[in-house]
Amino acid sequence: MISDPTLDGSSPLTSNFANFYVRGFVGTADEILSGGIVVRGTATEQVLFRALGSDLGKSRIANSLANPVLEVRDNNGVLLASNDNWQDSPQSEEISSLGLTPGSETDAALLLTLVPGNYIAVVRDAAGSTGIAQLETKELR
Repeated sequence: MISDPTLDGSSPLTSNFANFYVRGFVGTADEILSGGIVVRGTATEQVLFRALGSDLGKSRIANSLANPVLEVRDNNGVLLASNDNWQDSPQSEEISSLGLTPGSETDAALLLTLVPGNYIAVVRDAAGSTGIAQLETKELR
């Protein structure tokens, strides 16, 4: 048996994620697109979450999700923030100043400062439609 000390949790981590994305089909009801992240250590992390749908259609992705809604929840499932249409986000000016705006006004984005813990981001359609969406997270330092 080979032991990897980086997997047992006893050694401190020396790296953080830089970004992450997943693309998939969003259906109706519980057929959501989701992805999880873990903030480790003792310091807070500023993380940008984006849910792209109609912007993917501009890139010739067939059947892109028309109007994605983004939710970020903690490990207990408690809703921390949600967004439909990134320009309606309280952080829209900061997201814009970072040059990280989605390419379509109907796509969603949230900029959150997270304490160490587990988080899940969920994408669904505002009107209950179906299609292909992309969920992205980017750690900002």
